[in-house]
Order: sequence, then structure tokens, then C-alpha cells
Amino acid sequence: MTNESTVAQVFTECVTAIKDGKLISRENRQDKEFHFQNWFLARLDDTSIHYEQGGRNSYPDFRIVHIAEGYEGKRISLPRTRSKLRLQQPSSVRQSQRTLHLLYLWTLPGRE
Repeated sequence: MTNESTVAQVFTECVTAIKDGKLISRENRQDKEFHFQNWFLARLDDTSIHYEQGGRNSYPDFRIVHIAEGYEGKRISLPRTRSKLRLQQPSSVRQSQRTLHLLYLWTLPGRE
């Protein structure tokens, strides 16, 4: 595995989109999990990074073509108790491909 990575470029694009008001939104009330993947797909399209999108049940969600790197969206929820939120390491390696887990918090209005 090389030290080359798309993380900085992808992170910068996501921050720029948020600053520009391009926020995550559900297309309809039935969309319970794909709104984040759709938003992230648009961010990848805004970069010059070549990627392949996996199917709905493949891992990772997005594979970078020129290096062994990918991105997988992971929804997290706030705990219902006052216990600490514990997260696993936000990346993994599988078959020499590093996958970065994109952790996002999504709450419905009135359920914060």
C-alpha cells in the first residue's frame, strides 16, 4: 500500500460544499439511508478523483481507481443514555485496500 491518499482533497471538497450551503438532504420521506451516499457522490464528482461506485450492498461504497483506497458511509446515532459515544477506528484494510469510514450523524427534526 502506498502513502498516496485522496483524504485531504475529499475532506476539503466536503468542507467547501458545506460552506457553500450544499447540505445533506433527503429526497423523500422513504429515503432512510442513501441521502448521505448521494451527497458524498456529488462531492466526489466535484473533484478530479476517478472512482467506482459499488452496488447498494457492496463494500466499500466508493473505490478510488488509481490507488487502493475507498470510502464507506456509516451513520451514527447519539446514545439514548448519558454514556459516552464510542466509535471504532474509522478505517480498515481489506485485501490491501484501505477503506475510510465516513461517519455522519443524522437526526430527524424533533428527534435530536
